[in-house]
Amino acid sequence: MALLGPNGAGKTTLMDSILGISAVERGRVTICGRAPSDALADGLVSACLQEGGLLQDLTVEKMVRYYGALAGGPAMDVTAVLERFDLARLAGSAVSVLSGGEKRRLQVALAISGNPALVMLDEPTAAMDVEARAAIWDSVLDYLNQQQRAMLFSTHLIEEAERYADRVIFLKEGRIVHDDSVAALRRDHADICIVSARMLGRATAAEIRTITGCTNITVRGRLVECRTGEPEVVRSALGADTRFSDIRIDKASLEQILFGHTDEGDH
Repeated sequence: MALLGPNGAGKTTLMDSILGISAVERGRVTICGRAPSDALADGLVSACLQEGGLLQDLTVEKMVRYYGALAGGPAMDVTAVLERFDLARLAGSAVSVLSGGEKRRLQVALAISGNPALVMLDEPTAAMDVEARAAIWDSVLDYLNQQQRAMLFSTHLIEEAERYADRVIFLKEGRIVHDDSVAALRRDHADICIVSARMLGRATAAEIRTITGCTNITVRGRLVECRTGEPEVVRSALGADTRFSDIRIDKASLEQILFGHTDEGDH
């Protein structure tokens, strides 16, 4: 399951509440039928959060061994953990000298290596390039598929949610506005399109909204985009206006479906 939403939507707060780090004002949280503190103590849940958790003076190998001792349960195969997350070459390096991406990879490795029933990952690929992100997801998904475990992760990357989640929860201002599978989100919004046009003259956002169908728009420089379920109506209206050219219709991406469009300026 993926948590999506703009900055400040409440993704990290929700994860902190699930883990018992932040108190909930109403209701209660259970993990596998237990209170968060009990689930954590019993190793049923493990998390990779955005802050801390690494002892900078330890080597990577000792950090994994230390975490394994804390987690309890069956002895951790340290070599397998290091190899799974491409950390074997860094085994003797101090945590303090690792790059941001390498530290993040180590944090993710620690989160899943204790074989918890639920893995929670807060922005797991932060500070990673495209190749590193793909590699770590391969490692995580390989583990989850082998062990039949559940994962809850937050991300600001729509493509990660679309590719790696069976279910997406979209938060806005602390509220859930979408909760469904990616396939269902696409199916339920299959009629949503983006009609784009190039402005030849000048028009304010307010003026553009007076054009038939152009109520949900974004203006970037001379590019106008309209999110609509009636693309042909909008195309016809824009085509009849001499201030616009290069009109085209595209299916809305998952990002455009979830985030929608907001005005970015008047032109």
